[in-house]
Amino acid sequence: MSEVATYQRRKIRELLTSLMRLAEDRGCRRLMVTSVGAGEGKTVLCRALRSASDALDETRCQFVSQQYLDRISPDDADPDSLIIIDGPSALEDDGLSRLPVVWRRAIDGVVLVVVKRETNRTAIEEARTWLAANGIPIVAVVWNEHLLPPLAIQIERLKAWFRTVGRRGRRAHAAMRPSEEEL
Repeated sequence: MSEVATYQRRKIRELLTSLMRLAEDRGCRRLMVTSVGAGEGKTVLCRALRSASDALDETRCQFVSQQYLDRISPDDADPDSLIIIDGPSALEDDGLSRLPVVWRRAIDGVVLVVVKRETNRTAIEEARTWLAANGIPIVAVVWNEHLLPPLAIQIERLKAWFRTVGRRGRRAHAAMRPSEEEL
C-alpha cells in the first residue's frame, strides 16, 4: 500500500471521528452531506466515510443514500447512532427540495462539500440561504482540493482499465490451462 493511500485513509478516519465528535457536541443525530453542484465529491466522501467506519468497526454510525429516504422514517434509526445521509446537490435540478419533507425536518445539520477554486462564492451563499430558510444549519465544510473529471471521462478510464485487466486475466487463464501433451 502506498504512503499516499495510507495518508488519505488516516485523514478520512480523522474526519469521521471529528464529525462524530462534532455531532455529539451539537446534539446532532442526522447529518446530510451535500454540495453546491454535482461532481464536487460528496458521494466519494460518503463512500470513504463508510469505509472508514467499517475499518474502525464503528457501529454508532449509519449511512443512508438519498434514494432510500422515501422508504424509511427518521424514527426507524437507532437513537444512539449518527445517521449520515448522502444527500442531493443543493442547487442541481430540484436540489434539496427532492428530500422527503419528514427527512428535511429531521436533519440536524449539513456537511457542505466545496471544491477549491471551482465552487462559486455566490452559489455557496445561495445554498446557505436555502438551507437556513429550511432550518438546516451548516455544521461543517469539507474543502475538496481534487475536482473529479466529468463522468464520461471516468467511464472511459474504467473501460480501458477493464480491457487491460481482461487481457491479463485471459493470458493468465491461458497459461494455467494444461497443454495437449499434459492431457
